Amino acid sequence: MERHAASWIELFEHLRAGAFQIDTVVQAVGLCLAAAAILAFVAAAVFRLSYPYQLQVTEPASLGEVERILRGQPLYVEPTLAYVPQIYGPVYFYVSAALARVMGDGYAPMRLVSLLASVGTVLVLGRLVYRETGSRSAALLAGGVYAATFPFGDTTLDLARVDAFFTFLLFVAVYAARRAALEPRQASLSLAISGVVLGLAALTKLPLGAVPVALGIFLSSVFAHRARALVFLAAAGVTVAAGLAL
Repeated sequence: MERHAASWIELFEHLRAGAFQIDTVVQAVGLCLAAAAILAFVAAAVFRLSYPYQLQVTEPASLGEVERILRGQPLYVEPTLAYVPQIYGPVYFYVSAALARVMGDGYAPMRLVSLLASVGTVLVLGRLVYRETGSRSAALLAGGVYAATFPFGDTTLDLARVDAFFTFLLFVAVYAARRAALEPRQASLSLAISGVVLGLAALTKLPLGAVPVALGIFLSSVFAHRARALVFLAAAGVTVAAGLAL
């Protein structure tokens, strides 16, 4: 009986050692794929950056918004046969116009804004996961999974559209709100930053699109910080109101 028990224990140890090796290999493969996804996305986006024609059907409309800003014309006017304003907020278009003053007009400045925003999202997402788990591997995997969505999301991560910049601002707002919980001494400042950034996100695409994230941040802030959650709400409200008034 003792020999049989020893044999079973030895077999179990071998299986456990083998499972550990398999787990290590799987983790290494996953990390390599995550890194490859990030590098492949950046390489593809850089390659597409200077393409002089539209990559997607909505890019010309976005370019028209930026060109109006460069000419000093208002974005939101009565529609005409020559120009119909987009329903999106102006933040992305003004950021792109500022870059276009340096790079020149065309799609490249707008795509560069989207590319930098998507890279920023990968970094913020990785940092957020690292702060929650303490694992650099998990952080890399999170960023890699996001980058890997590039071909499955109509390649919006680098297009001359508002989506990538909007997503980046949402992640920054979430990160700042989470920082308030992890560093209570700076909770008010972090919540204010989160509110301002979320307000900018609402002014980048559609205010309604930012509402679910805003609601989640506000409710979690009420639970964690109680009255100081109003700092977030006030910062977001003032930012949106100021943007609408301009």
